[in-house]
Amino acid sequence: MNNNYINKVTETSVLVKKKIRMIIGGGIAAFFILGLIGTLVGEIEEADPAFTYGLCIFNIALFGYIFYTGIRIGKDLETAYRYSQVFAGDEDGIVSYGELARAMNKTESQIAKELEHLFRKRFFKDCTLEVQGAPRVRLVNTSGKNDGFITMKCPHCGGTNKLRTGTSGVCEYCGGAIKA
Repeated sequence: MNNNYINKVTETSVLVKKKIRMIIGGGIAAFFILGLIGTLVGEIEEADPAFTYGLCIFNIALFGYIFYTGIRIGKDLETAYRYSQVFAGDEDGIVSYGELARAMNKTESQIAKELEHLFRKRFFKDCTLEVQGAPRVRLVNTSGKNDGFITMKCPHCGGTNKLRTGTSGVCEYCGGAIKA
């Protein structure tokens, strides 16, 4: 998916971290779950059952948490993709928290919290978060082209959509990918 406001370096890093955490966390947690089950059914003998149970439960929790963090950073990236699509559809280069709240079906306080987190983690490029005065996101035109919109015909369904020049988005009629 082409998201013009997504920082590609952060995106790549997050995808790698997600995969590593889910493989390592999930794999090792599954190993300890099998060990715990083996101990419970008597397939594995141990010198001190309480120690073995405690060690297994501790490791399941530890590696389960690592797995969970992989899921969490993946969700952050998905949220950044959604914001990027809203940014691409903005008409004046300034996206207020109110506009984002309506587009994302969230409250302005939820938008503020998410955007601060996502900008702190460097998920976005070509835009800045402005919190002085009326909180908003200011989009930067790096294409060198007109900052305005063009009307695009969807290649999938033929529906007409407005997109900012040099961005990509989703057809509002069929959900297909379109690029301006």
